[in-house]
Amino acid sequence: MIVIVGTVITGVISYPSMPDALAVHQGANGAPNRLAAKSVDSAFSQVFVQPGVTGLLVGLAAATFHSRPDLDPARPLASARWYRQYMSLGVKALVGLVAMIDVGMLGSSPLMWTGTVTPWAVGGTGGHAPDPGRRRGWSRGPGQEQPRAR
Repeated sequence: MIVIVGTVITGVISYPSMPDALAVHQGANGAPNRLAAKSVDSAFSQVFVQPGVTGLLVGLAAATFHSRPDLDPARPLASARWYRQYMSLGVKALVGLVAMIDVGMLGSSPLMWTGTVTPWAVGGTGGHAPDPGRRRGWSRGPGQEQPRAR
């Protein structure tokens, strides 16, 4: 929950300085392939998804934890102990996954809000920055072909 609140606060503070067009989707090569005009909906789309994903996965963890155990009638005490350990580990893993997803959204939201391109976020393009003169496409390295205009 703290991470979601941190994402909201960061977004609210950053909203006035966000660019007019936000990259809301990137292709497999890391190049933005869909832009949206700056609005509350486009700027905070990841922030709106965060509580939904968090609630869904926490709800699954709670339902799993409270599910009826499948005990071995030949060894009821040992299977009950194994079940409790397994459920405890599974719920902890799911809650850890939720935390990592929320931290990932906290880290990727500022990239969208500022239009920042970093080598680790670009993937296979080698970290080449977007060409500011073009609305679509990326600057390529030496010897690489430019994308064709549509």
